[in-house]
Amino acid sequence: MIRDLMKIVVLLTIPTLPVLPQTIEYTKRTKNEVREGPGSYYRLLAVLPRGVAITILKRQEGWVNFLRGEKKAQQELLAAWMSKNCLIDKKPNDVLKDLKIEWNSPKASPSSIAAAIRGFAVRYGRTKPPAVDSLLNLQETIEPEEYLRFKQETKTGMRGAAQQKALPAEEALLTDYDVTIAEEGIGLGIASRVAAEGLVNDPKLSKYVNLIATLLMESSGAYDTQVKIYITRGEAINAVAIPGGHIFITKKIIDMCNDEAELAGVIAHEIMHVLYNHGVKEIHQRLNNIKMDEAMAELDEEAGEQPGEVIQELEDFAIEAYETVNKPRLLSYEAEADRGAAFLLAETGYDPRAVGRMLLNMREVVGKSPDIEKENPFLHRDIQKRYDKILAVIQKSLAQTKGAMNAERFRKEMGR
Repeated sequence: MIRDLMKIVVLLTIPTLPVLPQTIEYTKRTKNEVREGPGSYYRLLAVLPRGVAITILKRQEGWVNFLRGEKKAQQELLAAWMSKNCLIDKKPNDVLKDLKIEWNSPKASPSSIAAAIRGFAVRYGRTKPPAVDSLLNLQETIEPEEYLRFKQETKTGMRGAAQQKALPAEEALLTDYDVTIAEEGIGLGIASRVAAEGLVNDPKLSKYVNLIATLLMESSGAYDTQVKIYITRGEAINAVAIPGGHIFITKKIIDMCNDEAELAGVIAHEIMHVLYNHGVKEIHQRLNNIKMDEAMAELDEEAGEQPGEVIQELEDFAIEAYETVNKPRLLSYEAEADRGAAFLLAETGYDPRAVGRMLLNMREVVGKSPDIEKENPFLHRDIQKRYDKILAVIQKSLAQTKGAMNAERFRKEMGR
């Protein structure tokens, strides 16, 4: 009798998946990431190609939990998550791919994906393997528990600065970012060249800025995209964005910030440059034609394109993207990134006026510089015009939106 009761207790303590109506959707990207949990900060499990049928078990915000196989253990079932940005509900016209086969393919493993990205970085990023490996070793790793704790602390501190009304529909809050393996690899190569000029060795500060970046990305349409923030040395007040989600900001521009909202404004501005593909739009469209299968194989084995044409496209992309880092962007691009940053700050819970305050800070420093060519990263661009534009945007669309500055945590993290 006692043994029977114990068996019943044990059975009742075993968690079971809720019985929900199951739906089937299909992967649409050339590179569809599967993660261990519902967030870009969770461990990457696999990367699936386009056209794979996914049986969805449940949905959580912008993520879906799906069935990896009919006879998998429960803990494995719960570990498979994919962004809804990767899925469509209509069956593709071409032949469907079997999930079991694609999941077990060597091309789907994180190590194979990492190798392919590194290969593109070395071959077409115009850099050397040691530089690439050095940057990879420096990339900040954020553990899910660490980020969720940071997010909770941030949201708790923002409760006193709640929004007064719903934000209007804005492209910055809807923009998706579908980065191919080729683009990510070439971006890594270019980032390695920039990093070679010197990075600040401050793990604590690096962790802080990357946590802010992850929080901002979660409020955008590209919430499933990872961006990497690096802090560079030098006296210039500058920040640059590189294809693939690599963002460099100088220590001097961080020191110029007065609170966390202003620092978030700098990061959000560069995030919008990445999401809008500023500076590489035309070549980016051609790069999207390079499928995942082609990226994983040798270029001379690709189908549908002559190897010479593909190689030229990749080299053109690398050259143009690197030149973008070292030349001023159009004023229209800067204003667009300012606007997107303000809306992104507001959606996240930060004070959107921080974008304007940072522009005033920059105008003040640039105006006093004895070497205007060196100190001004915008090379004669009229910062006042940008400020006037963002002020008009805030007055029209965000005047009733309050947001937090998080000055106390900023001072603590900065050691002030």
